[in-house]
Amino acid sequence: MFLVFYQIFIGNRLKLHIACFLHKILETGYPVYLRKKLIFRTSTHSRDTRYNDQLNIPRHSTALFQRSFSYIGPKLYNTLNTNLKFACSYWTFKNKLKKYLFDQTRIYYIMAHARSGRYCFF
Repeated sequence: MFLVFYQIFIGNRLKLHIACFLHKILETGYPVYLRKKLIFRTSTHSRDTRYNDQLNIPRHSTALFQRSFSYIGPKLYNTLNTNLKFACSYWTFKNKLKKYLFDQTRIYYIMAHARSGRYCFF
């Protein structure tokens, strides 16, 4: 029997928490003050484009705003695959996202070990 341990880098762990919180807000609509800040592109214009399922990223002029939830949340959400965005429940979304982030980490490890001359596949 083999045990699989998921190791996710700190940056990806932060992405996991933000994306799960964002998914919960979009699913439930609470808290209302944060839900009002998340605007889909379909509500800003009536044109049918391929980016209809993405959130609108607000314009900014400072580096400080780039660290806010209003900016990081939509930017992260727009980078996710479509099958991740429209997961049925919160737990399905969280598990799929964990697997996706782990696969990214695993690919990084394979590439890092391949460069050093040692091949170690997880």
